[in-house]
Formats: sequence, structure tokens, C-alpha cells
Amino acid sequence: MAAEKRAAVRSGASAGARPADIIRREPIRLSARNAAEAGKADVLAVGAFGDGTLPPTAQALDARLDGRLADIVKRVGPKSKAGETTLLYDASAEPAQRILLVELGARDAFDDGVFIKALTSAAKALADSDAREIAFALADLDAPQRTLAWRVQQASRILADGFYKFAAPKAEVDKAVSKRDGGVHATLLVSEAVSPTLEFAVSSGRAIAEGVALTKDLGNLPGNVCHPAYLAEAARELGKTFSFPVEVLERDDMAKLGMESALSVGRASEQPCRLIVMKYLGGAKGDKPIVLIGKGVTFDTGGVSLKPGEDLDMMKYDMCGAASVFGAIKAVARLALPLNVIGVVGAVENMPGAPRVVRATSCVRCRA
Repeated sequence: MAAEKRAAVRSGASAGARPADIIRREPIRLSARNAAEAGKADVLAVGAFGDGTLPPTAQALDARLDGRLADIVKRVGPKSKAGETTLLYDASAEPAQRILLVELGARDAFDDGVFIKALTSAAKALADSDAREIAFALADLDAPQRTLAWRVQQASRILADGFYKFAAPKAEVDKAVSKRDGGVHATLLVSEAVSPTLEFAVSSGRAIAEGVALTKDLGNLPGNVCHPAYLAEAARELGKTFSFPVEVLERDDMAKLGMESALSVGRASEQPCRLIVMKYLGGAKGDKPIVLIGKGVTFDTGGVSLKPGEDLDMMKYDMCGAASVFGAIKAVARLALPLNVIGVVGAVENMPGAPRVVRATSCVRCRA
């Protein structure tokens, strides 16, 4: 194990940034439940319109709480902007002693944009709190011409995405962060019985957020960590986790196939090029696959025609096309969709110069 850890550090994969850790990270746990069955929580998130009225789910909770929610809304008063939040403490309240009140604005102006804004503001406020059990009564706000399943999916996705936090490479894992990562549970409260359609809406929203989180993680990693070999190992881990085949062509394999265009970009780098093919085969054998192709230039100095120093650190993001393919494949695999999806990533580093050159954004150890 010690030798394995030393090898991981030598390759740039510090604790918290190993491909296996990045691939297996999961967002908060989510479920749906009828509001009448709401259990205890650390925080109850509810919305209120500018005129002080409560949406249907909040009204049902208010009846259960003997009018406490309506009293709280009256005491706080209307906010100037939709999406503003107020965290209140009420020691006598059930099912939660903390209430997150989200302003919904004018009732006749409530639309998709206000709905998304309210969800986003609530997710940010909850992520900034220490809550581990959340009752969320904003999922079935009546957005015009939108099904309940769509609204629940959006709430699931935005809540999970709101809790995203990049786990930057460190010599040791931050135990406080790792303890909370995946340890938060949110219950989406709705005003009707939870059907299989709503359960899938919760799962799909969470899966999309999980794919987005993987894309963000790969994009946020420094160039000396997330190089072509790292992407290849991440693809293998993704295939191992979800049981689909992954093929990685090494530099010699690519040369035999005449892939000189890609090889010429990465020829001066100490990191050999890779062509990565991920094959999620959830559909019928004869079905044509959906093919996703992502650009994976893990760092781009511009080659011999060096790019200006300003914003050179942004050149690590030249692999975000590849990162998006990884994220999409993970979301599809998590949901076990009946599709055939092929992800193709050309992973190269455009880095001329001496071996082990320091890149802008490189993450390195130092002696304190």
C-alpha cells in the first residue's frame, strides 16, 4: 500500500485526486416523499410569495405546524428580490428547528426563471450550512406549463450541484470535507404520492449532477495532475465502476494507425498521447450508438508559437471537451439507460521543452 501511494504521488495523483476517488465521488443523497409524511430534519426549506402566501406544499406543512410557518413569514416580511433567503431558528418547530425561507417574488410573475433562481439560492444557502438532513419543500412549486416530474428533476439536479466542492489535491485528505462528502440527505417534499415517475426524476437529476461534478473535477485539476495518462486511468476506473469496456491506444498504437495529427501535438511532451474509447452498451446489440468525441489537450502552451503569458493558466481547460464526455458517460451509466453510447477522447499535452517542466497551475509539494 505504501509503495502504491508513493507511485500515485510520483504520477501527480495526490490524495483526494486519484482517478478512483474522482470517479467514485457521489453527490448528496436525495429522495422524495409526500409532505404529510415529512420526518425530522436539521433544516426545512420553504418558499413564500411576496404577498406572504405559501405554496400548496408549504401550506400543508403549515397546517401540520399549527400556522407557525405563516407566522414566520409575517414576522420576516417580504423581501425585495426573488431568490433571497433567510435562515431562522425556531426551537419549538417541527419537523425542523431551523427554517430556510426563500422569497418567490410576485405570484403572477413566477415562471421557470424564478423557479430555477429560488432552487439555486436555496441550494447555496443549504450547502453553506452544517445541515446533514434536509426537508426541501420547493420541488413542486407550480411553474407554468411544467410537469411535476420536470420540477422534481430540476430540484434534484440543482440541489446536488449546489453541494459540489472541488477536492483540490493535497498531501493528505481533508477529513472534515471527506466526512461530509456524501453524508448529506435531502428529502424533496411533494403534495402527492411519490410515483415511479417521480422517483426516476429524482434519480435522473442526481445522475446529471454527478456527471457535471465529474466534468468539473477533471477540468479543475492542475495540468501536472490531469495529464493524458491520468485521463486514461480515469476512463479505466469509470469502466470498472459501471462494467463497460474501455480501450486505450498508446503512442505506438496510434503511430501504427497513422494518427500523426494527434501525435504531432504531443510529441514534445514527456506525457505520451492516448486515444481513449469508452463503450457503454446499454441498448440493443444492433442499435446504432451515440458517439461523443471530446478534445483532451490537457495543457496547451501553443507549441513553438508560445501563447502570451496572460491567461496561460487557463490553458488547462483545453481538455474540458474530454471532461464533458466523461461526465455524460457517467450520467448515462448511472441511470443504466437503454442506449449505446461511445465516448472517444484524444488525450494529448502540447508542452515543448525539457522533461518535467513546470506548467502554469501546477500543484506541487513544498517543505513547510
